[in-house]
Amino acid sequence: MSVSIATGVSSLDVLSSTGAAAVVGAAAGIGAQVITIGDSITGEGGGPGTSKGERWSNYSYFTHLNARLRGALNMVANLGVSGQTTATLRTRLSEILSYDAGVILWLMSGNGTAGGAATANLIDDTRMILDALTGAGKLVIVGLIPPRATSGTGSFSTTAMLEQVQTINRFAINYAAGNQRVFVADTYSPAVSLASADPRTGVCRDTPAIHPGPWGAQLYGDAFYQALSGKVGNAPPLSYVGAPYNLIATNLASWTGSDVSGTVTTTDSTTATGSDGLSDWLQINATAFSAIGTVRQYAHPVINSGFSVGDIIQAAVEVEIDSAVDVRAINFQVRLTGSGLNLETMSEFNAAQGMTVYSSGPLTRLVYVTPAFAVPAGTTSITPCLRVVAQTTSATAKVRFRRPTIINRTLAGY
Repeated sequence: MSVSIATGVSSLDVLSSTGAAAVVGAAAGIGAQVITIGDSITGEGGGPGTSKGERWSNYSYFTHLNARLRGALNMVANLGVSGQTTATLRTRLSEILSYDAGVILWLMSGNGTAGGAATANLIDDTRMILDALTGAGKLVIVGLIPPRATSGTGSFSTTAMLEQVQTINRFAINYAAGNQRVFVADTYSPAVSLASADPRTGVCRDTPAIHPGPWGAQLYGDAFYQALSGKVGNAPPLSYVGAPYNLIATNLASWTGSDVSGTVTTTDSTTATGSDGLSDWLQINATAFSAIGTVRQYAHPVINSGFSVGDIIQAAVEVEIDSAVDVRAINFQVRLTGSGLNLETMSEFNAAQGMTVYSSGPLTRLVYVTPAFAVPAGTTSITPCLRVVAQTTSATAKVRFRRPTIINRTLAGY
């Protein structure tokens, strides 16, 4: 087993065997072991180490990044913290380095700038963090400070602030030019309006514009993909067919379609043709939802065997999205009856903005993958559900799913 990475970095550096810090989902094994650090933009994405350790958010750049990499990243922990600054992140270096993960994804924060930190201090803190991480043998992908609104609380409201952001971003770029363990993800340029220095319309979901919506998350994920692509490989083999490792026993034609709440005007097919020309996709073609939050769902029969409490499971599904106008989420929800938790690939929690971005064109065979997650106490059965969730009553969607998989990693041996 090996991982291909940049010249000069040993392949052993991006593999790990066990998570030094105990978090649900810190399962060792095949794939590049990753932790994410940063502020609320990172932390609210969910995943291991957060309060929603079994779920990924559609606001998470990591969700979209890992889809682009077809599930090649094995998340050990999401260490993003709301309000984090570069100064406070520096104080957490011993915690960060306690995790056995070879790849660090760091989306730099604008909180220091918004709080009035001095440029010299921000540069010193950034240098210290990068020196410590690379000195410990980590491969660091650093995302530039993304744009913010230029008015309102927490914004970049002065020319000096805007210039400071550019100075810190340039420092990161120059640092990477001189250190073969650091690569830069341009999370600034694709998201900024050149006319105003505000985020482009639709990038952020809040006012003032600070936190990304689904489109912003995709833009940031694409930037990390460009920086990381070709440096990791050997995705976890999540495509087993049938027992004993894959808990899903029936094909999509045997799944049951229903409207979980409200009604959906929809035409569905389990033999739809995808962009690859193969007719083995489940296509949900919805033209109207009766209410916000209405769910069109396809459910697999209840699974009562093949797993035990404590086993590490992980779910994945191939998705093509031709359009999803004001749809809140495209989700593979693995319902864990009895525990009160659901394992999810792209959940809608904290949703306040639809996925309008996807209406601009098809996404080709993305693989959305859940965290590796320990089956919690109390779980009596598992029900896999493919879901499209409405954000508005006028929502429309044309979405295809294929090869939903739930791997029991404990049985599979990784």
